[in-house]
Amino acid sequence: MRCADFCAEGGFGYGMVIGTAPACGASCGSDCGGECSTVTDFFSDYGAGCATGSKRCCCARKTAAAEPTPRMPDFPSCNDWCLSAGYARGDIDGTSPACTCSATLVFVTVCALVALRGAAPAQLGAATAPAAIEKLLGSCDDQCRTAKTLFSTENWGNGYIIGTAPLCDVNCDDCGTGRKCFTADPTEQDYGKLCYNAPVNGKVCCCARTSALSAPPPPPAPVRSMRCADFCAEGGFGYGMVIGTAPACGASCGSDCGGECSTATDFFSDYGAGCATGSKRCCCARKTAAAEPTPRMPDHPSCNDWCLSAGYARGDIDGTSPACNGECEGAAACFLATDMLSDYGKSCFLGGSKRCRCWS
Repeated sequence: MRCADFCAEGGFGYGMVIGTAPACGASCGSDCGGECSTVTDFFSDYGAGCATGSKRCCCARKTAAAEPTPRMPDFPSCNDWCLSAGYARGDIDGTSPACTCSATLVFVTVCALVALRGAAPAQLGAATAPAAIEKLLGSCDDQCRTAKTLFSTENWGNGYIIGTAPLCDVNCDDCGTGRKCFTADPTEQDYGKLCYNAPVNGKVCCCARTSALSAPPPPPAPVRSMRCADFCAEGGFGYGMVIGTAPACGASCGSDCGGECSTATDFFSDYGAGCATGSKRCCCARKTAAAEPTPRMPDHPSCNDWCLSAGYARGDIDGTSPACNGECEGAAACFLATDMLSDYGKSCFLGGSKRCRCWS
C-alpha cells in the first residue's frame, strides 16, 4: 500500500510521503496542510530509511470526505492534488535549484513535489523528457471546455496557454482576476516548446470564464481562430482588444486596461507582430463578468460602443495627434486606445497615447 492509498481509503484526498533521507525531518505542522501521520516502511513508497528525523504520510485533505477518494495516479500535478482536496486549483511556488520549500494553498512542501516530479522518469524507466510522465490533463482548450473534477465535468469556456519557453515565468495571475486556470499539460501539442523543469515550472492554461456554465461547451478554438474580443465576450467581460505595440510592447494591465486583463499570445487572431521585449495584453471592457456572455463585438467599435458593452453610460477618446498625451481625468474606467477603435483618428507618432474613457 502506498501512502496515497492510505489517504484515499480514509477520504483524505491524494497523499505522498514527505521527508528526504538520511536526515528526514519532515513536519506535519509546517510541511503538510492536510491529514498527516508518521510514516514507516509499511508503505511501498517509503523509500530509503532515515538516520535522523522522520518521514510523514501527508494527505491533501484536512478533514475526511464522506466517500473514499478515487485512486491517485503515480504522478499527479499540484493542481490535481489540490482538486482532490476540494480546492479550486493549485500551483507550485519555488524555483529550482534553490526552491526554499515555501508552501502554496494547502501548504504542501514544494521541494517534495519537485522531488516527486523529478523522480518520475527514473521510476518509469523511460526517457528523461516530461512526455514520459503520465498524461494528466489534455489540451488547454479541452481542459477549459470540459474541465473534469473528481465528481463532474464543467464548462469554463475556451482556453489558451500563457508562457514563453525556456523560462516561462508565469502563474495564474497572468490570466486575470479570478478566471479559471490550470497547469498546462506539456505532453500536448498546444504546449509548444518546453519550459525549464516543466511541468513544475511550466506554462498555465487560461480559461475565458470565472464561473462554470451549465450550458454545453463551446466548439474547440484552434490557434488563430479566436480574437481577444471573442475571448472577453465569452467570459461575459464585454468587448476586448489586444493592447501593446511591437517590437517593444510593454502594455500593462494595471495602467492601460480598466477591465479584466490577461497576457496575450499569438493564440489570438488579432495578436499582430511579436514582441522583442515586454508583453501584449488582452484587455476586456468589463472589470467583473456579467452573468451571460457578451454579444459578438464588431471588428471596429467606437470607444462609446466599447464602454456601453461594459455597462457604462458613454465613452470618448482623449488625446490629439501627433503628441496625443491622452488623460483619464477621473473617468470611471480608462483604457489605452488603439486603432481598432473606429474613432481613434490619426496615429500618435511622437510617443504619446490616446485613451478611451468610460463614464457612468
